[in-house]
Amino acid sequence: MRIVLDLQAAQAESRLRGIGRYSLSLSKALVAERGSHEVVILLNGLFPDSIEAIRAEFHQWLEPEQVIVWYAPGPIACSQEDSAWRYQVAKQIRQSCIESLDPDLVLVMSWVEGYRDNALTALPTSSHYIPTCAVLYDLIPLIYAQEYLEPDPQYKEFYLNKIEELSQLDTLLAISESSRQEALSLLGFSANGIVNISSAIEGHFQPLALSQQERDSLSARFGIHKPYVMYTGGMDLRKNVEGLIKAFARLPKSLRDRYQMSKV
Repeated sequence: MRIVLDLQAAQAESRLRGIGRYSLSLSKALVAERGSHEVVILLNGLFPDSIEAIRAEFHQWLEPEQVIVWYAPGPIACSQEDSAWRYQVAKQIRQSCIESLDPDLVLVMSWVEGYRDNALTALPTSSHYIPTCAVLYDLIPLIYAQEYLEPDPQYKEFYLNKIEELSQLDTLLAISESSRQEALSLLGFSANGIVNISSAIEGHFQPLALSQQERDSLSARFGIHKPYVMYTGGMDLRKNVEGLIKAFARLPKSLRDRYQMSKV
């Protein structure tokens, strides 16, 4: 079986978020455990600074020619009003590239990309059927449409179009049971059409042995002067940082006095 992995999630805006890390790690694991299957990595040439770094991530498993780059005129970000014709051109170029690889399966590591950057994921437009699936992280903008979609009609149109495409894919790979249930209830997928593949942390996330000097340096850097509750992540609505603060405020005073909150 020849599998094409669309890895734009490790190139585009999501590359610096959990989606980018997850996409790259999952792709590396799939390639390492590919067995007799052939895997081809597909990248977007409109992100030139990312190509060689990603190619290097797979050098121990894949030959250079197994990392394919398609090129199109840009910019193609859907948020730009004058990008529509370039988007359509790029869509055809990407599709032709995929068809030339004659894959048995295309796996897109993150489908809802391309609003503010040059990522492009799209359903095949030709009569040549190619089984296509995607990783599903969540449907938060759809669930909280009033906060995420209604304030920006242009983004709302983009997102709902991507959701419509998602509902037409052959299979979704959900990163959690919560995401799977969202797809079942909101996208109308059958139980057999979406699989919870879960997630895990990479091996390099582990406790480190630090000297007292290193501990003191880190504490000074982050303003830590007693045991703490640490949050690491973004500050957008979906992270529910407000809920964290409210929960901390409801703890008994004796606990609040013993701990501090820290944002990294």
